[in-house]
Amino acid sequence: MFHQQRHHDGQEFGGWDFRTKFNLAYLVVSGFTTCFTVFLRHRFGREALGLRAVIGILAMVVYMATYPESAAMSGYFFLWWIALVLQRLGHFVRRTKGIVLHSRFEGEPWIGALLPPALREGGAKFLEVVLCVLVAAMLQGDDMALANFMFLGAASLTVKAVIDGRADYRRVAQMRDAEIEQRAMLDRWRGGRF
Repeated sequence: MFHQQRHHDGQEFGGWDFRTKFNLAYLVVSGFTTCFTVFLRHRFGREALGLRAVIGILAMVVYMATYPESAAMSGYFFLWWIALVLQRLGHFVRRTKGIVLHSRFEGEPWIGALLPPALREGGAKFLEVVLCVLVAAMLQGDDMALANFMFLGAASLTVKAVIDGRADYRRVAQMRDAEIEQRAMLDRWRGGRF
């Protein structure tokens, strides 16, 4: 009966519930952003370039199959592999030095070093999107396939940043709520009202 009720209220359709479909779509978008973040960021966590990198590879292979005449896209794919290997090597060097990062940390934007500390995270991610759009605009006369790919990258980076920002906001709100609840519980215990 519970399954039928969930189906009727629109929470489940096609065998998967909305949350599962959203998480899958987020994983695909997150993987696609890896096609760009290996160039735009450094200091990735151990697992940040695992499954997401595989999704990025699949996305690039499918995209290149739709534009087989694009030599620039093939060159980009080759440079992406070099950047990926260098990012992984950087992780191993940091690990041997005892530097530990969150395993899924998605890297620090290179461009963030140019910004004041208060604007580094959000501002740098915004500038990553702007950089992708500028590169795409410059490439339009030379190779439309790569230019369009860069525009898609800007869009995916934007979508991911919005989703991540909303998730962070909710996490902080939940932590604040938990703090308020714990203080209220402590006050009740101190007052002997339990």
